[in-house]
Amino acid sequence: MTKLVKLCVGLKVFTVVRMFSLLFLALNYFHVNNIHVPHTYHFTVMMYMGILTPFIVRGNPF
Repeated sequence: MTKLVKLCVGLKVFTVVRMFSLLFLALNYFHVNNIHVPHTYHFTVMMYMGILTPFIVRGNPF
């Protein structure tokens, strides 16, 4: 695999782990009962990470 593919896969894995860990915190630690709050957060994170990933990857020298 090329460096670019490794960087993209690593970035996406990190994003998914971060999203699920924050969802776990919201549901178990902060006791968020309204499911719409985590849904809105996850939609926003996925949208911004989808927009920003090409710029993050493009900015790294290979």
